[in-house]
Amino acid sequence: MEKLWSALAAIGGAAAVGSFLDVLVRQRTEQKIRGTFEGWWLRLNDVEWGNFGRRESIEALAILNEWAGADFISKKRLVFVAAVGGVCALLAALWEAISALVGYLDVSNGATSAIIYAENYWRGV
Repeated sequence: MEKLWSALAAIGGAAAVGSFLDVLVRQRTEQKIRGTFEGWWLRLNDVEWGNFGRRESIEALAILNEWAGADFISKKRLVFVAAVGGVCALLAALWEAISALVGYLDVSNGATSAIIYAENYWRGV
């Protein structure tokens, strides 16, 4: 019975947080969000099993063109590529730092050693 009350309290807490956020969302923001959802609905309204892959690739390309620019060589695309590369380099450095701090992984060979370690761990070697 105690677990039931705990679960109900968690659900009630989530509902309270959701209602509080609804109060914080103002009319303008609500209209902006509704406009975004309507735009997605209009874009993806005609998706069926037969054309799902084609529509998905068209929408992915549209999103990338929106974020990175449609021109192959442009300032916007160069900034996008630099930002994505920087984030990837930061994540790789963070992975290596955590691996070195933990001490369980051999970081001399980078991510490959982490994969080998995980495979050996699950095999019981």
